[in-house]
Amino acid sequence: MGYNRVVGLEYNLFSKDNKWEAELFYHRSITDGDDRNAHSASLFVGHFLRNWRFSAPFQFIGENYQAEMGFVPRTGFLSASPGVTHLIFPKKKWWAERIISIGLRLNTNFTFNQPDYRLTDREIEPRLFIEFPGQSRLDIRYERNYTYLFFAFDPTNSGGEELPEGSDYNYGRWRVFYRSDLRRDFYYDARIRMGTFFNGDYQEYGFGLNYRWQPVGILALDVRYTDIQLPAPYNSAGIWLVGPRAELSFTRNLFFSAFLQYNTQANNVNINTRLQWRFRPVSDLFLVYTDNYFSEGFFMRPRGKNRAIVLKATYWLNL
Repeated sequence: MGYNRVVGLEYNLFSKDNKWEAELFYHRSITDGDDRNAHSASLFVGHFLRNWRFSAPFQFIGENYQAEMGFVPRTGFLSASPGVTHLIFPKKKWWAERIISIGLRLNTNFTFNQPDYRLTDREIEPRLFIEFPGQSRLDIRYERNYTYLFFAFDPTNSGGEELPEGSDYNYGRWRVFYRSDLRRDFYYDARIRMGTFFNGDYQEYGFGLNYRWQPVGILALDVRYTDIQLPAPYNSAGIWLVGPRAELSFTRNLFFSAFLQYNTQANNVNINTRLQWRFRPVSDLFLVYTDNYFSEGFFMRPRGKNRAIVLKATYWLNL
């Protein structure tokens, strides 16, 4: 490619009472290749009331649209994602003291491929959620999906037999999520997802533990187990994801964060730590250490992939 240019127009609208929101853009890419159908456009319309919220996003990406300075993961499609939410606020004192709001929401997404505009992806998700004091939350939803495969695909990413190119699947899953009161020093969340997945069965269990270590910071642990069972000759998989995390403030100017993730699907352990010293306003010195390595088990027989130590300084010039 000899050159790539993108020109476009964007328009944002917000009503004075904040009840209406609209966003529109049209972009055209210009290259030395094929410029036919080399445009993209998007429209979002939202109407937000106390008890009702409506949204309608639409997006179009042409087959030959290119933005070399940006990120365009997929081209040649049209998608629409209308959604509606109804909120109920309890009025009786006994209920109002225990429940902030009850919500019913319907999320959808429909994606059509060019040039024949065949349906390739569909997501329909009805939800019930309840907000309690302290941002505690109960969320129950059902996900009904349709997927058309343009390429052969292994849902377990385990190197086994792949689902064939050109096949399509309807599958659905229930999801239940609960988060406890965030005002407390110790708070947690738990989630369960069960149903079908492509041509097999799917189960997911997870929880998160968080401890607010006053006045130093937060210690957290996130654990997730996913079980995918596919019929022969396709592979099944049980996948663990474990991620302890720490965010600490030793003084008003010295901070430390550390994150570790163990992923059995990728057979990988990732460590990321960062020490930050704020030596003056908006001026910082960062020392970052990252490490990735293979592991046959948690901390067993590590084989290194890559590691790095990075020193970064930022300084604010107030001219």
